[in-house]
Amino acid sequence: MPDFSEFFFTLQSYGFYEFFLPFLLIFSIVFAILQKIRVLGDKKGVHIVVALAVGLLAIQNSFVVFLINNFLTNIALVIILIIMFLVILGLLAGDQVGAAKINWIILVVALVGIFWALFYDFFAGTWVLPQLFTMNSSSQGSLLTILIFVVVIYMVVGGFGGEKSKDAGPLFELKGRP
Repeated sequence: MPDFSEFFFTLQSYGFYEFFLPFLLIFSIVFAILQKIRVLGDKKGVHIVVALAVGLLAIQNSFVVFLINNFLTNIALVIILIIMFLVILGLLAGDQVGAAKINWIILVVALVGIFWALFYDFFAGTWVLPQLFTMNSSSQGSLLTILIFVVVIYMVVGGFGGEKSKDAGPLFELKGRP
């Protein structure tokens, strides 16, 4: 009796995951963008041909295919982690957490997750960082010190302005003052 793992290994041996799925993704995104912005008019056939050409040209570059495959696997894991985080947050916090705080938490988690998905190679266990992000330990220490100072100053001052005018920032909220 055939099992599903054999079926997926057969698809992998045919190059389904390495070529067809990245092509389908690129084709779909380019076609949807062309349909939405109508830069080439309302002709659907022209949009199909252009999207087909862009998709085929993109999968010719093995580095682009490698990046797409790594990014999408990592981003799928990030999406699962965000959903699990939201489920746990909903179970533990319930209605006590304000919507604005949850949005900021989700934004920070999503940005960290996207950064991780872009620059971490899970199978090799290494970071694939641009030259800008590769630092020695003293540079990392300096950056961490600067970030700590920025966070402390932000907490004391109360943000970058806004409509609320308090005497102190969120770290030193004064209760009972108008």
